[in-house]
Amino acid sequence: INTWSHVSGVFDGTSLQVFINGVLSARLSIPFTAMMPTDDRMMIGYYQGYHRSYFNGSIDNVSIWGAPCPPSHIRRTMHDRTVGIEPWLMGGWHSSEGAGESVTDVTTGTETLVRGGTAYDRTSIVGVGRSWSGTITTKGNIYLGGTDTRLDVTSLTKSVDLVVHSIVDVRGIIAPAGIGRLFPRTWVIRTYGQGTIGGFWKIILGPRGLSQFDINEPSRWVLFRRPSDGSGNWVNAGTCIRVDGRTGELTFPMQNWDGQYILGCLGD
Repeated sequence: INTWSHVSGVFDGTSLQVFINGVLSARLSIPFTAMMPTDDRMMIGYYQGYHRSYFNGSIDNVSIWGAPCPPSHIRRTMHDRTVGIEPWLMGGWHSSEGAGESVTDVTTGTETLVRGGTAYDRTSIVGVGRSWSGTITTKGNIYLGGTDTRLDVTSLTKSVDLVVHSIVDVRGIIAPAGIGRLFPRTWVIRTYGQGTIGGFWKIILGPRGLSQFDINEPSRWVLFRRPSDGSGNWVNAGTCIRVDGRTGELTFPMQNWDGQYILGCLGD
């Protein structure tokens, strides 16, 4: 309650599966004939049956796909804002791209009427960016392509499915007290499975983004974390222990990975 959850329904021709935050929550066998085409109007957050009712909550980043999405796709894209050109995307609607009483379908550019006293809620962690996903099975260095980060795994109990979302949008994020410079990106990390990872997370700013003072005083760089659903306050997740002036990498020790992260510089 009062937190964002990603809910996905997948019909593969024989069963309907429901995933919550990328984890299978329910499965129901349904005959194919029960999912016949219809010319009824599509409703989002509204039930038009005998007892008409509206969804009591906020909805954002709605998308409809023309093929059953595997769990890997759901996990990798749950924080990515659809832009309208993704393969098999049939329709996509975002509250952040609406105004008044309409919201736009990103696949067609047409506006859809919003009714029922709806107010726009733009607090979900969804934005334009790139994501990396993979299964961690061994120790060592792993480049998380598209996220400008690397992972140095030093301990691993069992294999872990790791997803890192890099969102190039920090609008609406209020920097914690004492932060003078906020890096214009936020990351959401989610892990799946029974294993645990220990090691270091390296954020690549590039040498041009760092001054000599930044390099000489790595503890000025601080990671802040909050739950991956965007709720709660930012807490200090650790200070940088090393800055590589040649590559522009900032190294942070990590143990608890799941969450949303921002990077700030003290005192600037």
